Amino acid sequence: MINLPIWFGTGDLGSRGTIDENFAALDAFWEAGGRAIDTAHCYSAWLPNGDGLSETTLGDWIHSRGVAKEVVIATKAAHPLMSEYYPDRPTEYLTESLTRRDIGQSKERLRLDRFDLLYLHRDQHTVPVAEVRDFMGKLQSEGHFGKIGVSNWPGNRVAAWQQLGDDARIDYWQNQGSLPKPTWENGPEDPSVRYFTNADIELAARERVTLAPYTANAHGYLTRPNFSEGMFDSPANAERRVRAMRVSTELGIPADDIALAYLVSLPGQVQPIIGSLNPARIRDMVRAVGHRLPANACQYLNLEIDDWSAA
Repeated sequence: MINLPIWFGTGDLGSRGTIDENFAALDAFWEAGGRAIDTAHCYSAWLPNGDGLSETTLGDWIHSRGVAKEVVIATKAAHPLMSEYYPDRPTEYLTESLTRRDIGQSKERLRLDRFDLLYLHRDQHTVPVAEVRDFMGKLQSEGHFGKIGVSNWPGNRVAAWQQLGDDARIDYWQNQGSLPKPTWENGPEDPSVRYFTNADIELAARERVTLAPYTANAHGYLTRPNFSEGMFDSPANAERRVRAMRVSTELGIPADDIALAYLVSLPGQVQPIIGSLNPARIRDMVRAVGHRLPANACQYLNLEIDDWSAA
């Protein structure tokens, strides 16, 4: 579906920096060869007057640059209530009616007739998987979007969906994913934010589901030795940081590239989501997904083996 295995994330689009800076960031991604952009119905709705701001700003950029026929757009629907600035979200949010309503509003904001990919933004385990698959298949057949995705879903629910048959299968799965692992645990409650486990990665490869990890650079944790990031501070991640520097040196790959190079070198299809307002940094991140690491280097980085050499 896309030419490079990387998406530009727009969670803060329109709400951080100036419009010129936002457009410059999108321009840098486009000029570097990126074509896939990730957004959501709820993005920026945690701010006063932010409801719809990210999608509207992205729509303005798409049409000002005349790239509507070339750009690949993923958006997300059916997010629960998250702030006072995101009104009219029902308790039962994983439904056809709310998904359909969000799709219509996102089309208006982006000024597009359809999306290449639609994610369900949060799971709700009280809703049977078969019921969700049925209404997503219906919306897909109506032409609202091309591929089906789920975001912040657990592996057991993804596996259950795929076992229901060859129609309306999950094509993309978006959770947090990075070489440094978060210090919090994936819990059973919904709605929740989830990260990919080793079992999830194996499941996705087996079921031919493309992974789209967000916070893929772990806020720069690997290349900032004095940087304390509570989400990733752990002895295991400190060791991953040391190993990343060694792999960088031995393979001659810039240290800043290791985080994304690791992800795209995992089994199956992995397409990280990046975000920045710095055009130079954006170009570097697009470059990073051009690297492929040996399988044993990935095992070494992830603490699965104790030693490794490029020789």
